[in-house]
Amino acid sequence: MMLLTLTPAHADDEKKYLKFAAELREKVWSDDDPMFKNYNCPQQYSDPNVCSAVILASCTDAEVTRKSRFYMTLWIPQTSKQLGRHELNRMLIKLNDAAAMKKFSEFDYSTFKKARSGAFTDEHRQVLGVRVIKPDGRIVDVNTDDYMTTREGKKDKDVSHKLAVPGLEVGDILDIFTYDELVVHDRNVPHFRFWFLEEYPIVKQKVRCVIDKKFTVQYRTLNGAPDFASSLDDEGNTVLEAEVNNMNKVEPTLWYNPIEQSPVTLLYIFDT
Repeated sequence: MMLLTLTPAHADDEKKYLKFAAELREKVWSDDDPMFKNYNCPQQYSDPNVCSAVILASCTDAEVTRKSRFYMTLWIPQTSKQLGRHELNRMLIKLNDAAAMKKFSEFDYSTFKKARSGAFTDEHRQVLGVRVIKPDGRIVDVNTDDYMTTREGKKDKDVSHKLAVPGLEVGDILDIFTYDELVVHDRNVPHFRFWFLEEYPIVKQKVRCVIDKKFTVQYRTLNGAPDFASSLDDEGNTVLEAEVNNMNKVEPTLWYNPIEQSPVTLLYIFDT
């Protein structure tokens, strides 16, 4: 009876996830941000002898939300705080050689999972979007729901998915986004790390965070990371924004500790 109950529930969860993922991809791809419409590569980054790939645009949108949830315990009304941590990372990457093409021809990611936490269930879901822009201007959307599932760990509880990108060639431009959402109850969400140095040069990078006005915000910029410009939106939420251009410096391959040497901002959110 338990199996008969759990199997339809999982199928329903998967159906909801696929619907959410499709709507999110449609929303991201319809975004007319000019950063992701400019496919011109600066001359200094076009030579494969200079860089294997170049990040033409990189944008991170982070949001932390807070809601009140009501429930009953022994017919006594109770209140729980539901915290949501949302992070969307999108990159436009030009592939200059076969090494970069191989690196981006396959992706590993998770879809969704749930974990019991007291009277509530924490939820974690991720979405991947991949689009290929060919040198002749054609745009090919990769079906990211067409993944292979692998199971590892004790009793095969660790589930991950592998997605192959068909027809990828040197000279292609990849428009990739990853979305990570975590919903927890009555505890703080994990902190954010925003890196301003990658394996490849970055032409333009932006970070934008919107934090619910009920939270206390604390951040640290390390190793030369740009400071945030702070403001409030129409609802009184905290808005933090940072931008860098023409980061031709890249991560060293040997004897390198990113947290001690890379420009990075650590952002902590505390519920008040």
